[in-house]
Amino acid sequence: MTILAYYRKATSGGSPGIVSRCSLLFVTKRYIDKLFHKRILAAFALALSQQKLSHQRPYLLIAALLFFTASLWQLNAANTNVWRFRFGPFLEFGRSADGIETWAIRPLISSVSHPETHQEVNDLLWPVGTALLRGTHSSGRLLIGGWSDDNPDAIHHRHQEWLFPLYLGGETRDGKSYFALFPFYGKIPEILFMQDVSFTIFPFYLNYRTSTTERSFIPWPFYSRTTRADGDVRYGFFPIHGSQKSADTISSYTFWPFWTQQVSTGEGHSGKSQMLFPIYATTTTDRQSSWMAIPPFIYHGTVTNRNGITTQTRAPWPFYVREETPEYSRRSYWPIYGWRESKGEESHDRFSYSLWPFINHEYHHRPGTIFSLSYFFPFYYSKEQSVATRSGSHTRDRYTRVWPLWSYQVRDDQFRLRLLELWPMKNAGGIERNWAPFWTWFVRSGQGDSTRDTDIFWGLLRWGTNNSGGSYGQVTALVTWRRDNPDASREWRIFGLHINRRQHDYP
Repeated sequence: MTILAYYRKATSGGSPGIVSRCSLLFVTKRYIDKLFHKRILAAFALALSQQKLSHQRPYLLIAALLFFTASLWQLNAANTNVWRFRFGPFLEFGRSADGIETWAIRPLISSVSHPETHQEVNDLLWPVGTALLRGTHSSGRLLIGGWSDDNPDAIHHRHQEWLFPLYLGGETRDGKSYFALFPFYGKIPEILFMQDVSFTIFPFYLNYRTSTTERSFIPWPFYSRTTRADGDVRYGFFPIHGSQKSADTISSYTFWPFWTQQVSTGEGHSGKSQMLFPIYATTTTDRQSSWMAIPPFIYHGTVTNRNGITTQTRAPWPFYVREETPEYSRRSYWPIYGWRESKGEESHDRFSYSLWPFINHEYHHRPGTIFSLSYFFPFYYSKEQSVATRSGSHTRDRYTRVWPLWSYQVRDDQFRLRLLELWPMKNAGGIERNWAPFWTWFVRSGQGDSTRDTDIFWGLLRWGTNNSGGSYGQVTALVTWRRDNPDASREWRIFGLHINRRQHDYP
């Protein structure tokens, strides 16, 4: 709990500058930015290269630095806020054109933040720990402990801390404090679908209420007393006999689960359901007529609703299922093949599988929107979505992954090709921030017809073109070059220092 409280204190506070105050992180963004703008790294590397060293190890260290260090290179000289530094997959610091700041010491720690929107996520040896900030709301997790805080700066604000499954505590919006130390004692205002849950030496005593009902167990689940707001009181002696009443339904059991019964008196669905497990079950109401043999394996029934009559057959479940409605059809020959399809006046949805759960396909069509998804887990995954805009054009988003080789993503006129893809899921946030860089050694990206960028081994080899016809490239930190446009002369740098400085170059 001490570590959890310390980590929470270091990563919360309700302001956008979470990371700069985090005492667990020993490198700050301000220091890194200052370090590069003054070219300390470049001067240090150049000084080391001129020393007369008598041992082989320093030379090997310098060689490793040159091999793994990708030089700082501002692709847009007019925007000095855009920069990036990488040391293999282990270190990464930078700021993108969108204002997103990234810095990471992988796999120890990482941070991705957007100061303008006050959103930030910090990882500590992910998945060991994660802290998130969205506006004034902060939350986090460290192993089996965690916290959530709506607004730390407010006098009364809802917050919660937990150490699963032993401790849960916090404060409501009204300023009321609560805590639970399982299984000894606890009083919790809301959890799952229950309100005002309290227990003492669980399972010997448990009490909770909903909007219309209060239930007490002494001990749970063997003896219960249920009191409704309308004054109805019922008792249960599990598993011998018990009953429960809702608005217009009474449910009861005798020697559960062998005999259960439900009687409804509500308008439009009055009737009775009963089951003698595991032999037989029937349901007869105003809208439903069905029977089961060896429940739930053999079933046949019909249901009437506003869309018409629905007929379903399971013989036996889950291996064969058939369902029919005026606008919906379903067939399942599990686990070999199955599909379900629904058609409306302006909509069409279809889902199918083969060799469940490995091969699946989805298709959804709405006015102005088309979505499709196909995968053969874990080797192939493809998702595509097209949405019509008010101007009459379409936005397009497509993602394809062939595991473990490559992935290809298109978003409007932007694209990205990436190798390798060892994680079989799509864009898992913690994996992307902390682990994907270790196996991503080739990235090819671009926008429109002219902007292209190729990055190999974390910037050790990089080249590309921009939308003005200019080009650039680099080979580790040793040599970098840039040409602003096709008619301009080429600018060269060694260790970040100009060797052919032009009159109007930036410092």
